[in-house]
Amino acid sequence: MRGPRLTTPIVRSLALAYGAVLGGHACQSSPEHAAPEHRPAPGSAKGGPGASAKVYQVGETAETADYQLTVRSTRTCNPEPYFRARPGNVKLGVSVTLTNSSARPLTINPFYARLKDPDGKDYYFTLAGCEPILDATRLEPGKKTEGWLTFEIPEALRKVELVYRPLDATSESKASRFELGLED
Repeated sequence: MRGPRLTTPIVRSLALAYGAVLGGHACQSSPEHAAPEHRPAPGSAKGGPGASAKVYQVGETAETADYQLTVRSTRTCNPEPYFRARPGNVKLGVSVTLTNSSARPLTINPFYARLKDPDGKDYYFTLAGCEPILDATRLEPGKKTEGWLTFEIPEALRKVELVYRPLDATSESKASRFELGLED
């Protein structure tokens, strides 16, 4: 007897993230396919393994060896009351389009994204926010997907950087970085 099929985007996102952590098919296990973990010290210059030299702006497209990422827009999200941001914070939504430009399937997952503030602090994807969320999926070559990435950040922040890099991207693919200026 088969159990219920997991079809909701949230459950699929969690399943792929869980699989990536445990070394499942959501990421390749060989070292040449693993994303290097690099966190520059606060205030240090951008760079190091996996870091893109160029920081893109909203509306531009970052092109890597494996994918193209476009940040289309940003806005404040207003989720259901029980998912709202804590006092002093806001839920920031980032609308993105991702295209697989490689010759093999590529894992797309909203948990591969983070925001970095000018002091070097990271803010990670949260499930509750703008919809539809970027679906966690295996994207076939030449295919594209789009959706929202949502982050809970202090409302006083006026500038953050979106950093995105799939775990199964090749070593030639750098992390895509976008400057997001936030309005009052």
